[in-house]
Amino acid sequence: MDRNQNDIENRKRTVPANQDESATNPPADAQPAWTQTRFNEVLEALDEALVLWDSDLQFVMSNRRLDEMFNTQDLSPQPGDHIGDVMQRQMKRGSLSLPDGISPDQMVGQWIAAITNYEKDIEVTTKDGRILSASSHKTSLNGYLVTIRDITAQRHTYEDKLAAISDAVQALDDVITLYDSDLRFVFSNQKRDSMFYEGQNHQEVGKSLYDVALEMVTSGMLVLPEGQTADQWVTRAIEIAKTYEKNYPMKTGDGRQILASSHKSGLDGYLLTFRDVTNERRAEEDRLAAVNDAIQALDEGLVLYDSEMNFVIGNRKLHDIFYSDDVAPPQVGENVVDTMKRLIDSEFYVIPEGLSKTAFLDQMTNTIKSYRKNAVLTSQAGRVLNTSVHKTALGGYLVSFSDITEQRRIERELERQREIAHQNEKLSALGELLAGVAHELNNPLSIVVGYAQMVQGRIDDPVINRRVERIAEAAERSAKIVRAFLAMARQRPARMENCRLNDVIEDALSVAGSGVRSSGARIELELDASLPLVMADADQMAQVFINLIVNAEHVLTDLGERGKLIVRTFYDDRTGDVIAEVHDNGPGIEPDIQSRIFEPFFTTKDVGSGTGVGLAYSHRIVDNHGGRLTLRSNARSGTSFFVRLSAVGGPALETNPPLRKLANGRTHRILVVDDEEHVADLIRELLECMGHQVTTAKCGRDGLRCIEEAEFDVILSDFKMPDLDGEGFHAALKKTRPDLAARLGIITGDSMGQKVLAFLRSGACPHIEKPIDVAELSALIEQLASNGGDPRP
Repeated sequence: MDRNQNDIENRKRTVPANQDESATNPPADAQPAWTQTRFNEVLEALDEALVLWDSDLQFVMSNRRLDEMFNTQDLSPQPGDHIGDVMQRQMKRGSLSLPDGISPDQMVGQWIAAITNYEKDIEVTTKDGRILSASSHKTSLNGYLVTIRDITAQRHTYEDKLAAISDAVQALDDVITLYDSDLRFVFSNQKRDSMFYEGQNHQEVGKSLYDVALEMVTSGMLVLPEGQTADQWVTRAIEIAKTYEKNYPMKTGDGRQILASSHKSGLDGYLLTFRDVTNERRAEEDRLAAVNDAIQALDEGLVLYDSEMNFVIGNRKLHDIFYSDDVAPPQVGENVVDTMKRLIDSEFYVIPEGLSKTAFLDQMTNTIKSYRKNAVLTSQAGRVLNTSVHKTALGGYLVSFSDITEQRRIERELERQREIAHQNEKLSALGELLAGVAHELNNPLSIVVGYAQMVQGRIDDPVINRRVERIAEAAERSAKIVRAFLAMARQRPARMENCRLNDVIEDALSVAGSGVRSSGARIELELDASLPLVMADADQMAQVFINLIVNAEHVLTDLGERGKLIVRTFYDDRTGDVIAEVHDNGPGIEPDIQSRIFEPFFTTKDVGSGTGVGLAYSHRIVDNHGGRLTLRSNARSGTSFFVRLSAVGGPALETNPPLRKLANGRTHRILVVDDEEHVADLIRELLECMGHQVTTAKCGRDGLRCIEEAEFDVILSDFKMPDLDGEGFHAALKKTRPDLAARLGIITGDSMGQKVLAFLRSGACPHIEKPIDVAELSALIEQLASNGGDPRP
């Protein structure tokens, strides 16, 4: 039977193209033929080749796809051909490619075994490189249906994917190593060889992880962790692999840092990865070093505790503040309670009054736990620390300590400056009050003092004369008190001149001594009458002694009649100094505060009893005079303040010479301008007693009219007058009689007023102050007359 007949009779592969409707719906007697035709259509439509073998492995049938797949239509198997013969023919023809080392008979035997065992996906390669996959299926008649698929395209796609995956794995910076379920080596990328084996191929398939790990540590490729043997480390490495541990740190012999991780593979194997983190760790260490350097450079003390309040790190400033040779700094892991106990036991902190050490420790611990801000702590060394606690991202505690000692000192200084400003305002107000009082007192005092001086020595009755002297003394004392008040309130540069220190002390006692006497204490004077003169501002030095006497009054008050104030003066011929001592027999000054006694606003008096200004002010005055104000005090003998000034020598001046001694035989024509009639009369009479010719005017404009009517050698004028004051009077003279403007002198009882003070400081006119001192008045006349007057003989 030829090939075409064989196709028709045995395979029934085709159906006529022009089949009629009866072919689609055959009659009952034609059903078998119709079914066979439809079955053949299905077989020929398959993409797979189908071959049916009977139970004896003899060919039964196949579809056309078999011939197309092997391109062997002329060698197609015939019914009854044995599978072995069919395969031998195909191999002789060269349709199939034999694997290396396999003979045709061996190949046939393998195929028969695979088919009879109903194996699936048996691969075979054709000579032209196609890959075929065959599967054997058991039939109901115990035959074998073999299906063959061409998987060349699929395999190429799969191999391309594998190649791409392999290329990606080889390109990884991490080492990828695959071990099977028995922890034997299967595969790794080339990075393993470069990381561990200096680039040499070390793909030892089947080698156990135990042997690989042991070799790596014994060769020095990996450094053993401290305290572990090689066997212990290998055991640990196997445990890491089996438990799929991640990021286990390892160190190589050349110092690189590796992180190892284990992953479970799909076939119950182990995928081990190794990452070189040396550069990352170095960068991290560099970053940490930079951060640590910044932290160490801070002016704040910083300490970090973990969530359990155990010490982690602290900077240098922290150590500078809290720790020394006697107090050890905390170690990593030490709890804050232990650290605080050590500091408290060393008496580092000033514990608030009323708190025990235990209570203070609890308070400090709660400060940290509650993340408190701006808590203030004080050390025994005087440091003031502002403490703030911050919560970290990991639940720890970052505590900062700012040394605000200097800030607090500045705050105190600012407060002190505010207090000074306040005291200055008070003094300014006091000065204005004193100026008003002085102005009201000076005119009547001038009259009392002036007339007492005029009468002194002119009465023959000794009793009346003694009474006049007492009036003169009382008036002079009152005048000194007024002058002392003005000197205390007046703010002017020191006016240095030769003066007697004894007179200055007596003036001070006339002002401040009454307070000492009223307390019941005694005042004893031991003044050396032979003292040389000193160069000083008498008014300022009087303030010094007034302050010292008032201080003594405060400590003597409680002693009553047992109190005693001694003021003595003497000359130190070793140093050439004049020394004044103000001594009280009070309880003395505590030794620990004696060094601060001259500090501004430091006072030992009760609140409201002292400002702390007096001694500091006195010290500054004496220092400005080139002298020294010192202290000697103890509880047994009391307190002494010493004022030491350099002597300048020269005879002591007579302070209140009799009026008659001032007359020098020269007569001047003098105009006196004063709105106080009695004062004007007093000045007139004093000047007439000196031999001068005097005219009086009630105001400035009246004085200008007098000048138009007569000539005068000297003009004396009050400053505060209605209508035209002293400054206006001087301006008018400069405009109309500039020659007389140079011979104008001012006599004022208000040298504290701003306008008066500004005019007097301008130097436009010489001046003296009320109450009038006859010696000063005489000297003023002579000064003004010498500016162009024409005195009469």
